[in-house]
Amino acid sequence: MSADVDANHIYNQTMKLFGSVPEPAFETKDELERGWGRAWGCDNDVGQLRVVLMHRPGEEMKVVDPSKRIEEIGSFGDPEKGWYWQSDTIPPVAEMQRQHDALVVALQKEGVEVIFLEGVADGRLKSCYTRDSVIAVKGGAIICRMAPRIRRGEERIASRTLAKHDVPILRTLNGTAIMEGGSFAWLNPRTAVIGRSIRVNDDGAEQVGEVLRRQGVELICVAAASSFCARSSMLFAITASRAGCRGWNSCCDFCAQRESVSLPSVWTCSRHLRASASAEASW
Repeated sequence: MSADVDANHIYNQTMKLFGSVPEPAFETKDELERGWGRAWGCDNDVGQLRVVLMHRPGEEMKVVDPSKRIEEIGSFGDPEKGWYWQSDTIPPVAEMQRQHDALVVALQKEGVEVIFLEGVADGRLKSCYTRDSVIAVKGGAIICRMAPRIRRGEERIASRTLAKHDVPILRTLNGTAIMEGGSFAWLNPRTAVIGRSIRVNDDGAEQVGEVLRRQGVELICVAAASSFCARSSMLFAITASRAGCRGWNSCCDFCAQRESVSLPSVWTCSRHLRASASAEASW
């Protein structure tokens, strides 16, 4: 056996002995703890909160220019630069910081680990809404793609922060996909919901669905009224067996689909409540 043949034989037999191991799946608890240090991710919106990503409002809020009032609307914004503030008053930054600090203390008292963003992109005044740039799924996170210009760049800071803490990033939305995490919710470990709106397009929903399908999770897409940018305004988990639904279009769309999947048995739907004197509607 020549030296070259012998070397190839040794290499091939070694690779055969120490072969590839596709199972257990990436998102299983033991696999994550062994390879990533802890069992990252989640599959519900009502379980015990272990880790949360936050940002304290700061210098980025100075992008709001009091002289840029949009009189016909009553809010503030600069269409040319892309920033906006959807209120008739300038943001009270000091008060926002006080409330933020109090929330951090409350979370930490409950044993929640608070991770802060590693900086903030210039002028990205909505960076405190961290649930929009990142959504937690089984085994890690999906980095979203913000819809308005003023929010582009939040994704980079979120990615950098997660990488520092060894959080697996399972997908970064790309192409023309837009999707903000406030439009996503877990209903149970096998079912999630996403609201299509001015902040979520079909491509964004499809890319999120691709990740979830590999984990055996069904993603329900519902149409949202234009006024509901965030899913949290429409569909929200209350307990492991109860959730709420409000908003005429989203409720009808959701109720038409829920029979095909295994969902909690009790729901509150604002449309059905119109025909009932009770505080909730049950199916």
